[in-house]
Amino acid sequence: STDILSGKVKITGKRTAVIGSGMTGVETAELLETMNNEVYVIEMAEEIGPGASWQNLSDVQSRLMQYDTVFMPSHKLTEITSHSILLEKKGGEKVELPIDKVVLSLGVHAGQTLTDKFSKEFKQVIRIGDTAQIGRIANAITTAFEEAYKLNSEL
Repeated sequence: STDILSGKVKITGKRTAVIGSGMTGVETAELLETMNNEVYVIEMAEEIGPGASWQNLSDVQSRLMQYDTVFMPSHKLTEITSHSILLEKKGGEKVELPIDKVVLSLGVHAGQTLTDKFSKEFKQVIRIGDTAQIGRIANAITTAFEEAYKLNSEL
C-alpha cells in the first residue's frame, strides 16, 4: 500500500484486492478507485476499519461507496494464486475471488532507521510516534507534546 500511496506503483483498470481495511487500506482503495480499478477491500475482522477513527473512516467510505467498492469483512485471506485469491469466511466457507492484483495493507512496524542514525550523531534522541510504538496520530501528537514539555522543563 505504501508503494501505491507514494506513487511508486500505479495500477490501472484491474480487479484489485486490498487486504486490510485500516485507514491505510481504505485510503489505498480510494486512490485505486480513482485509477479506474474495480476494488475489493478484504478484512478479517467483523467490521471494516477496526480501530480507525469513525470520522475519518466514514469520510473515506462515503467516497468509496460512490465507486461501488466491495467491502468484505469477516473474510480471511488464505491463498493468492496467479488469477485469484482464496478467502475463508468466519464460519469456514471458502470463497474464490478472481483478482488481477493484490495490495497488502496489513499494518506497520516501528521504523528505527533515522533514529538510529541520529543517535550516532547526537547525545539525546527521543523516539516519538511510530519510532517509539505503533499507534494512531493522536498518540504520536500526545507523546510529542509530553516529550517536548519534559525537555522545556529541563532547560
